[in-house]
Amino acid sequence: MLMVVATSVASAQARRQAASTAKVWEIGADAGLQFGLDDPNTTSIQIPFQNIRAGIHVSDVLSIEPFFGLNYLKVEDFDAITTYEFGVGALYHFSTSRTRSQLFVRPALMVVGVSAGGESDSEVGAGVGIGIKWPQLGGRMAWRGEANIGFINDNTVLGALFGISFFTR
Repeated sequence: MLMVVATSVASAQARRQAASTAKVWEIGADAGLQFGLDDPNTTSIQIPFQNIRAGIHVSDVLSIEPFFGLNYLKVEDFDAITTYEFGVGALYHFSTSRTRSQLFVRPALMVVGVSAGGESDSEVGAGVGIGIKWPQLGGRMAWRGEANIGFINDNTVLGALFGISFFTR
């Protein structure tokens, strides 16, 4: 009898935890480091933020995460340069518990653009990253690290992100 009750309680707790993960929003921002591997190869460091993101957990292991980044640089006697990036990623978490470290993989599609000297150009790209979330405050906040590779036009970019996330519940 005790075994049946214990199993029933454990099952109810698992259902409650699973139900609490779905429809949770994750709001965050990431610093970034990128290395272009093709000609022209470029390096960029964006601190404190490369992009901002807002993801919705649609299941215990899957979240959909739009992101956006904008940079503007103006140096005296030179044309201003504006770069932007927006896209969407799908995070697959290898664990359902936000109160423990979670490994994830994140495929993404994005549009990357630049405007300088009265001319502009944009390209569609795709990439994939693998990372880990380190929870804090009982799962209400997490540090997040990711290594990724992206393909934009004929260019390959290696990158790293380090960010912070806040969860709605």
